[in-house]
Amino acid sequence: MLTRISRTAKFQVVFALLVLSFAFTLASPLQAQTFQTVPALAFTKAFAGAEPLPQVLTIAYSDQTTVRFSVAASTNTGGNWLSTSPTGSGCCFTPLAVQVNVTAGNLAAGTYTGQVVITNFSNGSIKMTIPVTLTVAASGATFFDDLPGKLSYSFKTGGAATPQTIQIRNGGSGSLNWTVTASTGAGGNWLSASAASGTAPSNITISINKANLPGGGATNGTFVGQLLFQTSGDSITIPVAVQVGPTVFEQINPLDFTMPFAGANALTQVLNVAMNDNSTIRYSAAVATAKGGNWLAITPTGAGCCFTPLAHTVSINATTLAAGAYTGEIILTEFANPGRSMVVPVTLTVLSSGNFFADLPGQLSFSMVTNGTKITPQTVQVTNAGSGTLNWTLAASTADGGNWLSGTPASGAAPSAVSVAVNVSQLPGGGAVAGTYVGQLVLQTTGDATTIPVSVTVGTAPFIQTNPINFTMPFGGASPLPQVLDIATINNSTIRFSGSVATSKGGNWLSITPTGAGCCFTLLAVTASVINASSLAAGNYTGEIIFSEFANPGRSMVVPVNLTILSAGAFFADLPGELTFSFATGGHATSQIFQVGNGGTGTLNWTLSTTTADGGTWLSATPLSGTAPSRVSVSVDATQLPGGGALAGTFLGQVVLQTAGDVTTIPVSVTVGNSAFTQVNPLAFTMPFGGANPLPQTLTVATADNSTLRFSVTAVTGKGGNWLVTSPTGAGCCFTPLPVAVSVNASALAAGVYTGEIILTEFANPGRSMTVPVSLTVAASGAFFDNLPGQMNFSMKAGGKVSPQTMQIGNGGTGKLSWTLTPTTADGGAWLVPTPLLGSTTPKTVTVKINATLLPGAGHIPGNYIGQLLLQSAGSTATIGVLVTVGTADFEQINSLNFVMPVGGANPLPQVITAAAIDNSALRFSASTATAKGGNWLQISTSGAGCCFTPFPLRVSITGGALPAGVYTGEVNLYQFANPGTSTTIPVTLTVIAASKPFFDNLPGQVSFSFKPSATNPPSQTIQVRNAGAGTMNWTVSKSTADFGTWLSVLPVKGTNTGSYVVKVINSKLPGKGLVAGTFIGQQIVKTKTGNVTIPTVVTVGDPVFVQPAEVDFSTHVGVNPAPQAVAINSTGTALRFTPSAASAHGGSWLSVTPNGNGCCFTPTNVSFSVNASGLAAGSYTGEVNIIEFANPAKSMTVQVNLTVLP
Repeated sequence: MLTRISRTAKFQVVFALLVLSFAFTLASPLQAQTFQTVPALAFTKAFAGAEPLPQVLTIAYSDQTTVRFSVAASTNTGGNWLSTSPTGSGCCFTPLAVQVNVTAGNLAAGTYTGQVVITNFSNGSIKMTIPVTLTVAASGATFFDDLPGKLSYSFKTGGAATPQTIQIRNGGSGSLNWTVTASTGAGGNWLSASAASGTAPSNITISINKANLPGGGATNGTFVGQLLFQTSGDSITIPVAVQVGPTVFEQINPLDFTMPFAGANALTQVLNVAMNDNSTIRYSAAVATAKGGNWLAITPTGAGCCFTPLAHTVSINATTLAAGAYTGEIILTEFANPGRSMVVPVTLTVLSSGNFFADLPGQLSFSMVTNGTKITPQTVQVTNAGSGTLNWTLAASTADGGNWLSGTPASGAAPSAVSVAVNVSQLPGGGAVAGTYVGQLVLQTTGDATTIPVSVTVGTAPFIQTNPINFTMPFGGASPLPQVLDIATINNSTIRFSGSVATSKGGNWLSITPTGAGCCFTLLAVTASVINASSLAAGNYTGEIIFSEFANPGRSMVVPVNLTILSAGAFFADLPGELTFSFATGGHATSQIFQVGNGGTGTLNWTLSTTTADGGTWLSATPLSGTAPSRVSVSVDATQLPGGGALAGTFLGQVVLQTAGDVTTIPVSVTVGNSAFTQVNPLAFTMPFGGANPLPQTLTVATADNSTLRFSVTAVTGKGGNWLVTSPTGAGCCFTPLPVAVSVNASALAAGVYTGEIILTEFANPGRSMTVPVSLTVAASGAFFDNLPGQMNFSMKAGGKVSPQTMQIGNGGTGKLSWTLTPTTADGGAWLVPTPLLGSTTPKTVTVKINATLLPGAGHIPGNYIGQLLLQSAGSTATIGVLVTVGTADFEQINSLNFVMPVGGANPLPQVITAAAIDNSALRFSASTATAKGGNWLQISTSGAGCCFTPFPLRVSITGGALPAGVYTGEVNLYQFANPGTSTTIPVTLTVIAASKPFFDNLPGQVSFSFKPSATNPPSQTIQVRNAGAGTMNWTVSKSTADFGTWLSVLPVKGTNTGSYVVKVINSKLPGKGLVAGTFIGQQIVKTKTGNVTIPTVVTVGDPVFVQPAEVDFSTHVGVNPAPQAVAINSTGTALRFTPSAASAHGGSWLSVTPNGNGCCFTPTNVSFSVNASGLAAGSYTGEVNIIEFANPAKSMTVQVNLTVLP
């Protein structure tokens, strides 16, 4: 419950007295054993108005000794309107703060007198009588408005006190001309005012001249004085106390709040209470107000509530107050020694018109490690919440009097940006002394002043400094993307902390997750979100995030938050909520690229700057200015990180983008360590307006040391609604390594650029997090990237080689698509090599190679290695994830598949891919397909979760009869069931061609070889190549193998129109030279300009295995069915149970087998191959029969069937 001391609450006086007792030089030895003189007190109040603020007297002995004393208050006229706290016989010991209260109720207008008598308890002859005058001002009179009940100064022995500024106002009518007289308890001339007279309203500065204090400021003690303000018919006093010593409160200067009449309360300010030697003392905290009721609150509050150092929140509740100025005070009193106290005056200005300051941050928090050399500056936005022109000035002060705090510029006209800097060399000890250092910024304009407390924490375990963050959104539009703040300590230690938010106007538009008292432990990623903002008016809104250590609330940090809502003009479209970099200790980080877009109208010219929490120069961006739309590359120089990149930890920075009228921030987090997430760069999708969603992309989540971490996955978006989806998703859903499917559901979105992000958070240690920005371009016209593969997977044995793969770049729009391609890798290695790197024609085939020698450990270290291909054109960006798996119990690499078919024609023959493990072990896996445009034209024979075990043949088939001419991209995804981190994606390209162009007729869906372990090569097989279209078709054929071996041979390698080539397996080149059992995978790629076709190739070595028959040829005439052929299906060793299945494409279902049931047959047996050619035109046709072992489908075999129909 908040403790308040208010004159409106009769007889409720809280013992929370501030003692800044200040001794005064004695004029003669006769004064050596007397109380330091306290001059007469004067109070003023309006008739029937609120009670005046209490005045706090510091009762001290002239020789600074401790004396027990009594306090008594009495009145001469007006009844019992005067009281003190504490009070009574022998109640107290010097030095002590005694609060003098006036409770005058409805006393008639006039002047009333009383007195406070201070008596030495041991020697009653030593006493001090302090006259008290109360003026009750009649309606229409001129009188002083509330003034502070005390001014408290304190500094370390030999130091200096910071001046304080107060405001003199007229509480009545007419003109108030005033004078001020300063006096001190022992006559020293150490108290002065900047002006001796003036006319209200006035601001005057009260200073302490330490040279005139006893000992010139080198003598410890409590020294008291007073300011007497006088005007015709009224006077008022302000007690002053100066405390000098090695352990005193750090001085806190008056606070100022401003708010509009009937508007939202001013933003909370955060007050850091500390001792000048950073010691810990217990103290009490309370507030007092005069007119306006209980509008001032402090948290925490109460008697003995608190221990230094501590961050208090000071808040205002004044929505019903009339326009005007209100004065209150915060009273801080040491619990064990109430003589050490401090009063902090608080002024609230409620304005009904004119210009005044919009909400300013409630605190600026800076931090650095002991013996650091730099502290990163912070920027404050100064804006006008009223009307007219707001010209402002700024003054900086510090509790210790040092010149370490500055603001630039020192004056200006709103809106303005002020850079607030801390000069480390001017801090006590030059930054070598751990502790909390307090300062303040005072911003003033005509009729208004606002303060910003400043806290600087120096030490090994304070929070790492987090600079203000900025959000921008359109009026009435979607909330901006959340920003992710990594809360960490300088030494990467673990502390428990609390997190909360505060907002002023606009209501509860700011939230953080997680939140609450003691909710969290460092290191932690905290998501800051803008909520409930779609109905807010255009304008600027200020909030703040307050982090406090749970066990030691003195270690706190305030992060200012600015929200700009724009109704017109140019402003930043959604920017990433964080850029996350990570690498192993001693490694280096890969650059990341983000897009700068214009969310409004007109031209958006922007500038960019980077900052780091430790002041280092490790964060950079290029370019530093431009015109939207633009791309920015952000880099981390590991050599400039603390420890040169060899020190594990989390390092924070920020990217700040500015344009006229708008500022947006992007937090940056760098994690260095061997068990950090492997960096994943931003993803980019492109799709046509109103068209099909793009193919999903696969995000491989892994750790730098390939360890297993449980983690959570969350997808968030800005404008456009929930168009971004991940699978899996949820809290603690997943374990590394894991492929996360990222898909887009955006068919209803308008043309434009959309931004989202995927937040990955370690479940047990949420401080290890990673944010992956996602951009979606919905293109309405022009050239843009057609669908690209969602991932390219490469795999190899440790110490082996990797087979290259190809992909096709197509234009999904109109016009010319000029493109560039940039490879990046998570570990910064140069092992990802695509060619070419640019082009201006499409479709274009790009070959992607992996240089195994440049992988970590030169390819000898098992694990997952992540890269990315970034494609950019003038209006489109797309990414392709790359995963290289090095190990033994991983999928054998399967290269991309290519199909060709004519528009409206028969589907191509299915292709059979063999899913196998590198070490030929049995892996249970799941299989699925995905397509983008064209609908569900891609199927596999077996699919589902945990459907299959390696080695396993999957028949990949096409249903594209209704598709228009064009290029279509899909993918087959295989995930290991027990360890989804072992996954592979097989891109599939379908080219649908008009019959007026040359294209490949059906080619076999697989070529299979099988034999007992032997050094003798198996029989070769012949592939027939034909032109199914018109014109001349020049073709080439190439081959590849999953293990990069040269055991597969094709000759000849080129031809024209109809032709053939021979496929051979060279046993001596196989792993184990043909003598080791296993499944070995390869591929033939038959190429021509109009579209390529792949032929998967599988070699099975073992016993028993099928004996590969020769291809089967039929020849007949039009309308005549040829005789069936009996094909012997044999095996080596024991009998194999199997299923035969026939497939044909061009010409329809003309091929069949008998018997044909599931598991119908056992080797050795004859299977009848039959042809129904009655409806076929003259020409050549290709089909195939798949022989699949029932118990072990991996031992499968494909028999090619050729049919010639003569006229």
